[in-house]
Amino acid sequence: MNPNRVFRDLETKISALGLSKQTYCSYVSAMRLFCVYFGKKEHPTHINSKEIEQFIVWVKENHSVSQARQAYWAIRFWFTK
Repeated sequence: MNPNRVFRDLETKISALGLSKQTYCSYVSAMRLFCVYFGKKEHPTHINSKEIEQFIVWVKENHSVSQARQAYWAIRFWFTK
């Protein structure tokens, strides 16, 4: 997975919707974890919902509940927008 592409796409989507810089920074932080966790995947479309659930649990166990919540919303935003 190409993290540069993920961040470029994320920035484009956030800018198009006029969301705040704080939201952007928050989502980038969450997506950075996402890219590290799924680094061996070729493309985000190769990730299924079960793997995303496992990722959220991993974030919750290794970081914090608030970061897991943040990751959920960032991933949801990225995949739906």
